[in-house]
Amino acid sequence: MERFKYVQPSPFLSSYVKRYWILETDEVYTMPQRIVPSGSVQLSFYQGDPVRLSANGLCSCGGVIGGQMVGYWDISLTGYLKIFTVVFQPFGARAFFRIPMSEITDQVVALRDLNDKSLCELEDRIMNTRYEEECIGFIEQFLISRLKPFKDYNYNRLYSAIELINRESVGQLSLTKISGSVCLGHKQFRRIFSEYVGTNPKSFQRIVRFQRALFILQNFPEISFTRLAYECGYYDQSHLINEFKVFSGYTPTEFMSFGLPESDYFS
Repeated sequence: MERFKYVQPSPFLSSYVKRYWILETDEVYTMPQRIVPSGSVQLSFYQGDPVRLSANGLCSCGGVIGGQMVGYWDISLTGYLKIFTVVFQPFGARAFFRIPMSEITDQVVALRDLNDKSLCELEDRIMNTRYEEECIGFIEQFLISRLKPFKDYNYNRLYSAIELINRESVGQLSLTKISGSVCLGHKQFRRIFSEYVGTNPKSFQRIVRFQRALFILQNFPEISFTRLAYECGYYDQSHLINEFKVFSGYTPTEFMSFGLPESDYFS
């Protein structure tokens, strides 16, 4: 049995939280499940039997925060599992955590290792609650209590930069064009972007382009890889294949053999 659903955040949080999702499963997979970069920081709580996360070799039953990933990692299930996950807007997690997002890039960190009492209390509540509505309620209460809205100019700059990248993700925008569009110099923009998003603008653009390729495959699975490379702004099919290997460990053909892709970023 496997059950999956999305839950939308309250309007008060929607500028910083994209969605919640809940996965419940008692299937034991013979192979680890591959996780690819999604373009977002995620906060997750694992109820049930332990899981092993290849990122940092972490074995977990509890709460973790996954930083902005620039590579792939695997999750190995051992039995019954229920996961509650907060998917933040690309720059949204910084509004709730006391550390720059660049400090946890490409890492999955156990909440207990952050030395944050209120996070540990939230973890205890989630781990001792059976009902999904209560778990989501506890998460929302915590986020609302921790929300420190960005100053308007920083929020507007980050929002505009992300929107520009989303619109122009066919190919790579120059740092000059992105930083100029938000009236910042190169160094200042890179510093702010990395602090809030968790990776540099160039790496983030590559992730968004990869996610766009997944979105096109999700909707047009019969598209040729030559056409897909063109639609997403890769130099050629070889460039597309190399990027898939970087972000998923598989060629596009191998990736498609596991089932229809889904873009976490654009869906």
